Amino acid sequence: PVSVLMRNAGLNPMTSANIVWQFNDQPATTYTWNGNLMSGEIEVVNLGNVNLNLGTNTFIAYVDLAADEDRDNDTVRVDSYIFRTFVVPYATSFDEE
Repeated sequence: PVSVLMRNAGLNPMTSANIVWQFNDQPATTYTWNGNLMSGEIEVVNLGNVNLNLGTNTFIAYVDLAADEDRDNDTVRVDSYIFRTFVVPYATSFDEE
């Protein structure tokens, strides 16, 4: 699951917001959040699910608020690298009893 922490850094309560998020070069998805987030409060917002690729993955999310006067604190970007894992077969040449 993909989730973000949304914090109200403004003075007025937030009652709705559009969270735009994207993985790699996939089309951006908009999640519409509704609730009541007072000044300084934080809420976990579950955006959905995604299948990650092996190798480098980039996640970008930002809150699109029409009345927001400070857009410098609206965006998060996370780069990650997914490694392939292997299960090594177990073998022994010892006599097992």
